[in-house]
Amino acid sequence: MSYDWEKIFENKTNKEVYEIYSGKSMLPDETEIFARHELERRNFDFNNMEANKSAWELSNLLLEEESAQKVINENKIKIIPYKNLYIFIPGIFIVYIFLLKVLNFDISILYPILMIVITLFYVPFTNRIYVKQKGKQKNKIERINKLKEKLEENVPPAGTRILSRSDKIKKL
Repeated sequence: MSYDWEKIFENKTNKEVYEIYSGKSMLPDETEIFARHELERRNFDFNNMEANKSAWELSNLLLEEESAQKVINENKIKIIPYKNLYIFIPGIFIVYIFLLKVLNFDISILYPILMIVITLFYVPFTNRIYVKQKGKQKNKIERINKLKEKLEENVPPAGTRILSRSDKIKKL
């Protein structure tokens, strides 16, 4: 079976193509030649590998930063603000009274008290977990930003830029 390696390599990042070129893949040996041609077509600087590696590392850091920010935003949705307790606790009593008086259910007072205790435990517990996770992710973002500043000194030559998650590193 024959593959169109030129088309396949067009959709890969410089790093992926370079790894294929340098033999770090399980692909057939013929792909190394196509990988070299693709890198040359992109004006890849084989002499300045330190800058290329820095750009690849910077790209990975950008992806990690985006991931950390996403975790913070997703967890923010899951928290319950403390001010909602002013609604939950009277709401539990209102539902209890409604079930007791209007629907004539014979329910012990222990059930609403148990619901209030569970609510009073659950809200601070989830909020505390969120604060811890947010702190970890913010520390991760700070470390990433420090590393980015160091790596930006070794950015690749003109003609290459660092893009978002889907684009990674591509030629302008």
